[in-house]
Amino acid sequence: MNVTDPKQGSVIRICPMNKMVWKNEYRAEKVTFAMISIILNALSCPLTIVMNVLVIAAVKTRHRLRSNYNILLACLAGTDLLVGIACQPSFIAGQIYVIKGVSLNEYCQDYKATSFIFVIPVFASLFHLTLLSIERPVVKDCEAHIYIKQGRHPVLTSLLPDNEQFVPNNTHMNGNSNRCMIITGPNMGGKSSYIKQVALIAILAQVGSFVPAEEARVGVLDAVFTRMGGTDNIYKGQSTFMVELQETSEIIAQATPQSLVILDELGRGTSTHDGTAIAYATLHHFISHVSSLTLFVTHYPSLAELDSVFTNQVTNNHMAFMTSEEVQDQQSAKQCAEGGEVEEHQLSVPASVTFLYHLVNGAAARSYGLNVARLAGIPSEILEKAAAKSRELEKLIATRRSTKTGFQEIFSNSAVTDEVIKQLRMSLEKIAPQVNRE
Repeated sequence: MNVTDPKQGSVIRICPMNKMVWKNEYRAEKVTFAMISIILNALSCPLTIVMNVLVIAAVKTRHRLRSNYNILLACLAGTDLLVGIACQPSFIAGQIYVIKGVSLNEYCQDYKATSFIFVIPVFASLFHLTLLSIERPVVKDCEAHIYIKQGRHPVLTSLLPDNEQFVPNNTHMNGNSNRCMIITGPNMGGKSSYIKQVALIAILAQVGSFVPAEEARVGVLDAVFTRMGGTDNIYKGQSTFMVELQETSEIIAQATPQSLVILDELGRGTSTHDGTAIAYATLHHFISHVSSLTLFVTHYPSLAELDSVFTNQVTNNHMAFMTSEEVQDQQSAKQCAEGGEVEEHQLSVPASVTFLYHLVNGAAARSYGLNVARLAGIPSEILEKAAAKSRELEKLIATRRSTKTGFQEIFSNSAVTDEVIKQLRMSLEKIAPQVNRE
């Protein structure tokens, strides 16, 4: 790595660990502990700014000239260095002596010193939490359970402006009943923020911290597994969907009944049918075999059927919202369910959707993705066509469901009237007009 000398403008060669330098060049010998005073004097500053600087003492040896100076080496990894140092204090200790060998005793002393240094910001952060409106959780070494009353997101709460207020939510999960929550609702309704909130409160309780809630009781968890977001791995030739399934596979292999698992929109990286099938089968496995505390966010309505399959173990929830055309939507949905025609003026996009960010019982019938498209500035003519196509698909699904119900009545009831057969024929003609009427 080449670094410019701030005093003389020359280039300094900083050698990686366990590699020799070329002769008659600069060598990095020892990392000074000036960073100790920097951290202690700057605890009130953002921690990432402090950690993004690594102080190295270098010695110039060419032509018998020796001049000691400090080089402030900017962290190339950005905030990743902060995470790496916080998790592995030996990273700094291992870099203290880059070239020269040292005794084990001296290395251990440096390791202990760096370990104590990075404990200070942790305790400072925990102390800062006590200044907020938080409570001491009750943690019991028993069956996994999470009870949170009026819980809040520990990060978003502090980032909101003074004129805005974070909407708290309750959470009640245990191993005997209600160990899986299926969460639906409109896009941008706060589903992902809610499951992150539950996971963060559970982790804070595990480390002995106060939590942002009116009351919290949490059992001892052996792990918290998350599958959120979407990213690919170009270097390994893995698509976003492949990475998503690999992470899910690892969770399935490692999760236990004492684990907390949060899965956000599993199966969205492929077709609707395949995505629904994978999401349904995966969630079914978590409930029936893994038995972990599971928070599952989805836009697939068919997953709500697991509520009736696993009674007292699964609950359907959604993030509450209001729409300006709610009555009109209900009327058109009722007409679709009855097989009636929908007028063109009923194919409009909802004027606005107001998010309430409050978790309520029951599954949401829609995700209101067209509302997000409108907020993103998609042209109105595109939105109108999308709304018409959406109604057409909804009508087709409703017709298929009514046909399925009619056939169930035929096979369950021997006394079938001509009226029932006539309605079934009409339904089949709508699905496939080429069906022979004879």
